[in-house]
Amino acid sequence: MPASFPVKVITNHLLASLKFIGLPNVDVIQLGGVLSPSTISASDYFAVKLCREFHSDIAFLSASSFSVPSGGFDMIAAYLEMKKTFIDIASRVVFMVDSSKISKKALYVSVPLHNMDTIITDDHIAADTLSYLEDAGKELIIVNAKTKTVAQHINPISN
Repeated sequence: MPASFPVKVITNHLLASLKFIGLPNVDVIQLGGVLSPSTISASDYFAVKLCREFHSDIAFLSASSFSVPSGGFDMIAAYLEMKKTFIDIASRVVFMVDSSKISKKALYVSVPLHNMDTIITDDHIAADTLSYLEDAGKELIIVNAKTKTVAQHINPISN
């Protein structure tokens, strides 16, 4: 993405805000609410309510684990409504997960597979999982874990 491309980042995560703040052409919208000390993010009623006031072209989401056919899982119930809201306000959902989290589950499905348009993962993804996602028509961006470059782009979404 060119440095001159303007971006607005909407986040409930304080550390994400701090990473983006001050970058050229990046405006950060920090969702407020009660900050969780364990996650350094706000996922309460106030953050969800404010988030619903926006539209997002793309939501970038992750979770603590991922399994087909369900999707992304988390252990904390407070994440569920926040992630659902990010999904609801976005035109497109990009899910990011490294292969160490794949084929594992946690207590709650936080990002259902059917809501994911694109999945970004590394090249250590198991062949059966890759095949399932490809057959499901998901856009897959496979990144070489060593070089951090795109190794494969499967089912690209045309804009």
